[in-house]
Amino acid sequence: MDSNEEKIRFEQQALRVSMWGAILFVILEFFMALITHSQAVLMDSAYDAAELVTIVISLRLVPLLYKPLTEKRPFGYAQVETWFLVIKGFMLVAITVGLVVNNIQIILQGGRNVNFTLVAYFELFAAVLGILIVIWLRRMNHGLESPMVLVEINGWWIDTIASIGMACAFSSQQFFIGRHYKQ
Repeated sequence: MDSNEEKIRFEQQALRVSMWGAILFVILEFFMALITHSQAVLMDSAYDAAELVTIVISLRLVPLLYKPLTEKRPFGYAQVETWFLVIKGFMLVAITVGLVVNNIQIILQGGRNVNFTLVAYFELFAAVLGILIVIWLRRMNHGLESPMVLVEINGWWIDTIASIGMACAFSSQQFFIGRHYKQ
């Protein structure tokens, strides 16, 4: 097996780990959003679903990145990766803006009753799971240094930090307004 084929295989394996992790998160977050009525968890689920779409596309792009240079393509397909990552960023920003606008509308309509404690525990669980996926991806990427896998690792770090922040925010309500919430 040549070096490029091996790199493609390892890179795709790492992206598959990220894909299956994203599938798990989307499903868990969606059901938790339904159970807790939390718009924040629903927003996280929608964001992770968009990430999942980009991971699937990434899996298809990896073989292109290792194609040899030709006269017709003197830079190969390296530019595809850059454009893809830019488009991915804009897509995620657009989804975030749309979800924030939706959240503002819900707030202006009086908000929702949310089980703060359950959301806090779920987000702690999500943070631990995110850390495990980051560790797994970093081990897989060791020596490979794939830009796409590095973007996935950074994405999982961001998700993990966001989960920790949400867990703190949802658990802090106990200190400010007590254990009961308006019904």
